[in-house]
Amino acid sequence: MPTRQPEFLEVIRIAARAVIWREGRVLVQVKQAADGRIYLGLPGGRMEPGETLAEATRREALEEVGAEVRVGPLLQVLETYRKRPEGLRHQVEHLFVCHVDDTYVPQMGQHPDSKQIAVRWADPVVEAALFDPPYGALLTDKTAETYQGVVQDETA
Repeated sequence: MPTRQPEFLEVIRIAARAVIWREGRVLVQVKQAADGRIYLGLPGGRMEPGETLAEATRREALEEVGAEVRVGPLLQVLETYRKRPEGLRHQVEHLFVCHVDDTYVPQMGQHPDSKQIAVRWADPVVEAALFDPPYGALLTDKTAETYQGVVQDETA
């Protein structure tokens, strides 16, 4: 008997994220889930129509963490399958190395993510388990391939 395919949403979401390093730590959004769980994410989000990945990265970093970033090279591409009330979302994420001025202090941007409660520097090794999706280990693996495949699968 064939297995039933999960009900994916019609549109695959394309996203861009900023990976901003300072002294071995990465800039993160601190988020709180509806159940109270605290987790870490990278600044970024979906591309808007007509926007390039670099433009989306700059816009999202400014909106969420108040940082004007210089977008550098593509670090990794990964995919997630995440449960949403309306169905499963397939998202393709592009992680870019980004740079901020030395004077930047972590702060909430003018349009933070709806679950975002703070912005701070995090150690991706020590705090790897807090990252959702699991970016922590990927960010520090110097041998990692650029394309990571599906790193979060909530289809089960």
